[in-house]
Amino acid sequence: MILKIKFLIVFFLSVICINIGLTQVVVGKVIGLNNHVLINANVILIDSNKNVFGTITDEKGLYFLDLPSSGKYSMACSYVGYETKETILIINSADSLKIDLILNLQIEGSYIIIT
Repeated sequence: MILKIKFLIVFFLSVICINIGLTQVVVGKVIGLNNHVLINANVILIDSNKNVFGTITDEKGLYFLDLPSSGKYSMACSYVGYETKETILIINSADSLKIDLILNLQIEGSYIIIT
């Protein structure tokens, strides 16, 4: 009985360690006009199975996403008043991936004047 419990504990710890080692990390910074950091910008990654992983940037414009595995991801970054930036990521290694994003102001033809 004690051997079975020891075996189960070792087995579960091994599974947890293997899963932790296989996670992928994507980090970076989001900036806008004049290198101004964009606080609370949305950063979203969608894998090939349509699983969504998202976060927002902190007070320094930094984001951190912990992904469960390697693979192909669709990445989108958005912020109010700025154009959404979209790209495709193919992650093949366990190393962390640093992706800094620069968003452009959204320019439209019509303006609203508030007086």
